[in-house]
Amino acid sequence: MVLQAVFALTSDFSNTLNLVTDKLVAWAEQFVVMLPNLVVAVLLLTVTIFAARLVKRLATRFLPRVSHSVTINSLIATLVYFVVLLFGLFFVLSVLNLDKTVTSLLAGVGIIGLALGFAFQDIAANFISGIIIAIQRPSTWAT
Repeated sequence: MVLQAVFALTSDFSNTLNLVTDKLVAWAEQFVVMLPNLVVAVLLLTVTIFAARLVKRLATRFLPRVSHSVTINSLIATLVYFVVLLFGLFFVLSVLNLDKTVTSLLAGVGIIGLALGFAFQDIAANFISGIIIAIQRPSTWAT
């Protein structure tokens, strides 16, 4: 009786071990298949980071011709930097065949943006008002 229980336990352990090793082997094979895509994704991410820095430098250099506000120029340059990084990240995720992840991220960002928009409505209104005031040149007749 005890011997049968030991054999049953050993058999269950053996089956579980086989399932785990089969899964690990499948993951290793999938990793080998995805390795070229992973290398391309790392290269694309590196290129994206350098491109985002370049675009930020170009924006920082050329924005003073449009606006004389250092704050607005810095804000726009930083926004452009993050937009380029975001597009690069989505492109990298699509190279890795993680399109559903991109969709989930976009949906999550949309929901979070909506929630934060309602939560920080007054702060956002004051922030945008500050940007508008910084863009407009102060009038000299109101002193």
